[in-house]
Amino acid sequence: MTMLTTRRALLSAAPAMLASTFVAQSVAASAVATGEPDLSTIEGRIAACCDWFGLTPPTLTYDEEDPAGGPLMTDALLDWMLDSGVSLDWLISGEVKGMAAVFRRATLKEKEFTNALKQFDDVEVRLLHDAVKARLEQGIPLEQALEGWKAGVQAHRMAG
Repeated sequence: MTMLTTRRALLSAAPAMLASTFVAQSVAASAVATGEPDLSTIEGRIAACCDWFGLTPPTLTYDEEDPAGGPLMTDALLDWMLDSGVSLDWLISGEVKGMAAVFRRATLKEKEFTNALKQFDDVEVRLLHDAVKARLEQGIPLEQALEGWKAGVQAHRMAG
């Protein structure tokens, strides 16, 4: 590779590198000015997630022909979203409805579980705790651990 070819390669890559640097500086400046990342941009939402949850930001790739058009959806970005548990809708478009729906479903499931636990007395809850602990710490199959819990609850109720 000649010096001229190397210089041309660097020059052709410069817009994307500059745009990436500009966007990163813009997000950083916004965060400094307001104390919070700019949630109106993908980069700002990534910065917010990283700040809120102690995540390492993904490497972003920009279109060399349109570097100001925002980051490209790459396998690395998609993997980061999946590994981090970040909502695709929210990250890409800022749409919060999907996250609200997931939160609502999770809250209702948690409430259902909490209501079910309220039906057990302290001994039965301790037996359930022991069954889950046996599963996690001793590797006992879940079905076997729950059968042990069920037998313990039945014995406790018969004695009660």
